[in-house]
Amino acid sequence: MLRLAAAVAAYAAGQVGNGLGPVEAQCATWQAAEELTVIVRRLRRLGQVDPAGRRDLARHLAGAGVPKREIADRLGVTLSTVRGYLRGGSPRQAG
Repeated sequence: MLRLAAAVAAYAAGQVGNGLGPVEAQCATWQAAEELTVIVRRLRRLGQVDPAGRRDLARHLAGAGVPKREIADRLGVTLSTVRGYLRGGSPRQAG
């Protein structure tokens, strides 16, 4: 899937750099962005993690020096949730 994303980006860059007019270049850019958005959604689904996995991942990222705000953004949780994960709190059950 990552190779597909790279191919889409390379193709768009080639089209834009191939002497397209401003309107055509904008259209090529928007089309590539739409295709990349679909790829991103699929990658996110592949990378979904359960609450315990998010806690473990938050701890791993923090240990690697990633700031708490960035961890929250990456995991799609709040900053206070990340703080709880790092304090040793258990992930909340959905319900």
